[in-house]
Amino acid sequence: MAKHAELAEGDIPSVATYAPVVMVVNLGGCSMEDARHDSGLQGALLRRPFHDMIGLTAEEIADETAFTAADKASLMKFGYHVIVLPLVELHQAPLGRRQLSAAEATITEALRLWTYALLPAIAMHIQGTSRSGLITDQTYDWLSDEAPNLVRLAGKSAAGLGIPQIGPGSGKADWAGDLPGFLSALSDAGRKLAIQFPGEDAPRKGEALRAKVDAISLGMSEGQHKVANMKHLLATRIKTLDVLAKAKRIATEAVQSLIKETSSSEKGYKRLKGLGPYHVTRNPDAFGKRLNGAARKVIQAQRPPAYVQDTSDAENRLSESEIAWIALLCDIDPFLITAQHILLHDEVIGMREWGKALRGELMTPNYLHHLEALRRDPSAVESVGQKAIVEVFQDLPSYLLFECRK
Repeated sequence: MAKHAELAEGDIPSVATYAPVVMVVNLGGCSMEDARHDSGLQGALLRRPFHDMIGLTAEEIADETAFTAADKASLMKFGYHVIVLPLVELHQAPLGRRQLSAAEATITEALRLWTYALLPAIAMHIQGTSRSGLITDQTYDWLSDEAPNLVRLAGKSAAGLGIPQIGPGSGKADWAGDLPGFLSALSDAGRKLAIQFPGEDAPRKGEALRAKVDAISLGMSEGQHKVANMKHLLATRIKTLDVLAKAKRIATEAVQSLIKETSSSEKGYKRLKGLGPYHVTRNPDAFGKRLNGAARKVIQAQRPPAYVQDTSDAENRLSESEIAWIALLCDIDPFLITAQHILLHDEVIGMREWGKALRGELMTPNYLHHLEALRRDPSAVESVGQKAIVEVFQDLPSYLLFECRK
C-alpha cells in the first residue's frame, strides 16, 4: 500500500499487484500434481509477483488460524483453494464529518453523470414518449425491478430525512417517497459534469451529452437487428446505473469498515503488549479470554468483511463483470473497495486502460494488450471470470458509448 501511494500513476496500476497469493492443497483429498492441472488457476497464480503453492494435511488445515471458515470448507470440498492475502490500508477515524475517499468520490461523480445522461432516454424507451415528457410511475416501477441497487441506495440516502428506507423486494409503491427525488438530485449534480466520447475532440456535458445519448438511441433503432439492439441498449443503460449505485454503496461500507477495524486493531495490539496475534490464537489455553479476544480483533482487521466480501450474497459482493464495469467507467482501482477477484488483476486493469483510451486520455496499454488478445482468441480464456470481463470489454462500449470494434 505504501509503495502504491508513493509511486507515480501508472507505475503500479493496482494495490492488488503486491497481494500475496497461495494455492493450498488438501493432501488428504488431492495431490499436488492434480492441483497443478487446473491451468486457469495456475496461469493466474504464476502471473502474481508473490505466490506459492503448499500442501497441508486435514489436521493442519483445521489448526491453521490464518484461514477463514470459508477457506477451510472449500479446501475440504474441492481439495485445493487459492487464498489471497489482501493488503489492507489503514484508515484513521476522522474528526467531524468523514470526507469521501478518492474511490467513493469518483464513483459518485460517475453515477451523477450517467444518471443525468441516461435517465431521460431510459424513460423515453420505457414510456414510449419523447424525451421532453415527464418521467412517470411506469419508469420508476421498471427501475425498482431492474435496478435494485439504485433503489437501495436511494433508501440509504433518505435515512434521517423522515422517509422510510427501502429494501430489496419492496412493493412498487414504496419507491414513491424517495426514488424520484433521489434521481432528480443525482441528475442536477450530473448536469455540470462532462465526458469525452470515442472519436470526438472535446468532452460533452449538459444538453450536448443528452443529445449524444439520443444519437446512440437513434443509431441502435435502425438496421436488421434493431429490436434486439434496443432491448440490449435499455438493459445496458439500466445496468450502468445499477452497478454504479452498488459500487457507491459497497465503497462506502468498505471504507467505514476499514476505519472501524483499524481502531479495533490498534486497541487489540495494545492489549497484546508485543504478543503475536496468531501465536495467541494457536495457543488459546495458554492465554486468557481477554488476550484471545484482542488477537481475534487484530486478525479480523486484516480481512474486514465489507472489504473482503467473503460471502455468497450477490447483493453485497461485486461480481467479475461489475468490477470490470467500474474499472472502465470510473477509472479507479477497484481493489481499493474489494478484495474479490484479485486473480483477475491483469484483466481488470486492462479494462481501466481501455476506459482511458475511449475517453482520449493518456495511458499505457500494458494490460490492454492482454485483454485484447483474449478477445481475439476465445480459446485462450482460462476461467469463467476472464470470460465475464471479456464480454464487458466487448459489449459495454458498443452499447453505452457507441464505440464499435471489429
